Amino acid sequence: KYYAFQLNAYDFGIFQSILEGIINHNFGYSSVVGFYHFGTHQNYILFLIAPIYNTFHSAATLQTIIAIVIWLTAVVIWFICQFYQLNNFYCFIIILTFLLSPMNGLDNNFMPETFLPLFFSLVYLFYLQQKLFYYTIAIILSLSVKEDATLYILGFGGFLLYSKSYKYAIITILFALMCMYLNLKIIQPYFVHKSHMLEPTTLNYWSQWGSNKSEIFINLLTHPLDIIKQLFDSKSGIYRLYLPLLLLPFFVPEVLLASILIILMFATSNNPTIHSYKSYYAITLNLIAFIGIIKIMSDLNKYASRIKALFLIALVIFPLWGTGWQNFWYFDYKVFINYTYLENYLHQNQLKSQKLCPQSNLYPMILASGFATTTFDNSGYYFSKQHDCLMILTKYGNLYPFNLQQVNQQILLFNCSSFKNFYLCTR
Repeated sequence: KYYAFQLNAYDFGIFQSILEGIINHNFGYSSVVGFYHFGTHQNYILFLIAPIYNTFHSAATLQTIIAIVIWLTAVVIWFICQFYQLNNFYCFIIILTFLLSPMNGLDNNFMPETFLPLFFSLVYLFYLQQKLFYYTIAIILSLSVKEDATLYILGFGGFLLYSKSYKYAIITILFALMCMYLNLKIIQPYFVHKSHMLEPTTLNYWSQWGSNKSEIFINLLTHPLDIIKQLFDSKSGIYRLYLPLLLLPFFVPEVLLASILIILMFATSNNPTIHSYKSYYAITLNLIAFIGIIKIMSDLNKYASRIKALFLIALVIFPLWGTGWQNFWYFDYKVFINYTYLENYLHQNQLKSQKLCPQSNLYPMILASGFATTTFDNSGYYFSKQHDCLMILTKYGNLYPFNLQQVNQQILLFNCSSFKNFYLCTR
């Protein structure tokens, strides 16, 4: 995906630019969205990633981190399988299905949310092994990923109360509530105010319930029937994730309780991507569903092998429901070499002080190359707005939010120098 220029400023560039901000002492700011993004999402995990990114300063570093995290999650799933005494063949099929499932939703894109399945699976594993110290560390790491991790952890705390594991339940719920208070009362308001905004931008995804957090919360509590209707409407993501699994994960208490708050949150959103579990939104729900599958397979050990075989077949078919298996991209390495000629030209001509406006799919690479003045107009129309920019264009790769015709028009309209597949343009 890196060599095929399939990365873009949304969402990859948002978190990459926050990392650049951490390195350059402007913490929380994203040049993609044009405000302090920590007012929208509290991704403390970026503090741990920043030193690695700074050492290996490349967009490919972030993709490599995500790939390692996904593989580590598979390793933890293996240990969970072993705890439940599934044979190696069943464990292999479960892990293979997990890795290939499009419900991971990332296509090797850099999203902090990718860390949550890893940390939550560690939470579950250390609970099974009754290792309280490591369990606590895994809880803290989970809460560092994103603000909605508190809902997963609170839900799991509910399961711990249900299972009478009171010591673990108290630690879990206490940390979740403390993190929720920190996010909602301190960190989020600070960065929202610093961005000269009134409310976080994500509240728009629940705007039908109110104009602020209090209104939305009260209206949700007082309209349970409306929530149920949205939960089971035709576009709900629960069908995409759970129906192929015959809703069986819901019969596993830890799966149901750890997932239910997020399921309700997604169901009530007016954002079709969230509501339908597309993109990366279902990645942690997917992991928790696989935990449920492991428990069910363990319970099936007492049944005939034919039943288990049919269940495995259904599991393998699961990724084909909806969007299919994970995608891979063709790339021509010669095109990437041509890009390096452009990048070398920018360095040799000492253009670090020049304001650069790269096309969306070039933004991650240009930003990582040390051009601190790299900017991006999130409206998608920076060609007509940025008069003082040196524009960097290409016809290759993911051209979103433009199409090939629009890119060709800009190349004809402006004064452009060609680097084969890439263009350096001025007015």
